[in-house]
Parts: sequence; C-alpha cells; structure tokens
Amino acid sequence: MDRTRTVTLVGISALCLSGAVMAQAPTAGDSYAGGQIASATYGEDDVPQLGITVDGDADLTGLVGRVGTYVSEYVSVEGRAGFGIGDDSVTVSEGATSVDVDVELDYLFGGYVRGHLPVGDALALYGIVGLTGGQMTAEANGFSYSQSDTGASFGAGVDIHVGDAASANFEYMQYLDEAGYEIDALSAGLVGRF
Repeated sequence: MDRTRTVTLVGISALCLSGAVMAQAPTAGDSYAGGQIASATYGEDDVPQLGITVDGDADLTGLVGRVGTYVSEYVSVEGRAGFGIGDDSVTVSEGATSVDVDVELDYLFGGYVRGHLPVGDALALYGIVGLTGGQMTAEANGFSYSQSDTGASFGAGVDIHVGDAASANFEYMQYLDEAGYEIDALSAGLVGRF
C-alpha cells in the first residue's frame, strides 16, 4: 500500500474514533451522499487454447460517488457512479513475444441494496448486492480497445457513525466478475446524512 492510501486510511480512522462517542445511528427515511476512494484490482484470465498468458493484475485507483436512502434501520438502497484516476499495466505474452498493456477504469455505475446489522449506535456491519455497469480501456503499441459490461456485484463493509450526520465507511466490493476478467476493490470513504 502506498503512502497516500495509508495516510488516507489513518486519517479517516482517527476521525471515526474521535467522534464515535457522540454517534447516532441512521433511521428509516434518512438519506446520505458522499464518496469513496477505491483501490481496485483488475484481473484478466489466461487463454491457454491460444497460448496467451497474462502476468499479474492491474492495480487501479478510482473515485466513487454514493447517494442513498435508509428504507429501515436494517436496509438501504444506494446508487453509485465512479471513474478511474490511476492506471496500471499487465504483461501479455504469446509464446516468446510479450507486450505491456496499460489498463484504465473509464467509469462504473450501479444500483445496490445494503443489509445492515447495527452494533450499537456507532457501528453497523453490512452486506451489499446489486448490479454494476462499467467500461475499461486497454492500450498497447498505439492501439486502444474499450470494453463495457454489466453484471452482478456483491460485497461487505462497516459503517462507523460519527456524530449525528456523518459516517465513515470501509468496504470490500466485487464490482464485476465476467468471462475472462474480474474487478474488485477495497474502499474507504465518508458520507453525510440528511
């Protein structure tokens, strides 16, 4: 993990711990909006029948906006939209020939349902399921190829309620698991309730 990600996570954790004493859990009808920074991994499968291998995964960084509403203390519905702010490369080989391919997340968007398990007023564990659409672009030797997909998503996380109107969030999410590749992410973020 690089220094920027470490500092971000430590800062959010300190904020959460300092406000946890006066936290108030969300209730039905509360809405929220905020964002996450996501450390995403793009993994591509080998194609052995064609003699193609992919060395390593691409580590990507993205920003994701979130907006949602609590249907009850235990369920919320949420929409997300995001884009990549950093790319990475993987090495694709066929026999003795190999090429570095730059991979970038163009965008993602989706709708989700989160099931919450409150642990006191300051903390809630949750599971999340939904549908995500997204587009990736790969570039090598002056050529570019973009691919869009939509698929089922799932994950789990923790909300730490800070004060009456804010929550910090830590999450694992598998956004896409399609034929030949997958995209998953570890994220940290903040939302404000209104």
